[in-house]
Amino acid sequence: MRIFPFGAVPVLVCAVLLTSAAGATPKVHVITFGKWTSVQSVRDSGTDDKPLILVLKIRALSIDGRVKEYALGAPHEVTERLFVVRRAFRMNDSLPDDPGPRWQWQRGGWLLVDRLTGRVSPSIFLSSIFHIPPPPGTATTLHIVALRTTERRHSPSSPN
Repeated sequence: MRIFPFGAVPVLVCAVLLTSAAGATPKVHVITFGKWTSVQSVRDSGTDDKPLILVLKIRALSIDGRVKEYALGAPHEVTERLFVVRRAFRMNDSLPDDPGPRWQWQRGGWLLVDRLTGRVSPSIFLSSIFHIPPPPGTATTLHIVALRTTERRHSPSSPN
């Protein structure tokens, strides 16, 4: 006497696999920002004087408890699922002959963060697609460069 008929085994295996696949839920990602930290950034002032020292306020961008990137400023909502934030990174500014590393913080481009998948990706052309206004109380300067063009007009009947 057989316990399972021969044709019932594949049906049982399919039922177990379909039940486990249907019960799978997407993983919830926890995206948090750390506390604000003030760091110094050195910029060239454009003159022979001392370089310009800026104070940047940065914080860590953590996904599922792991620090993925460092960010400047507040996040900007793009959609309910996506937001962007300005990236900050450390760069070693020492020469090979220097005794030790000399780390400096730099401003980076924009990061696109997906809340659903937890993916952080650089957004290269974001500033030309989205207009993100500066924070209130900051001065903005608009530089307009006028290019002088000379144009020679030729009539279709005259030779070049």
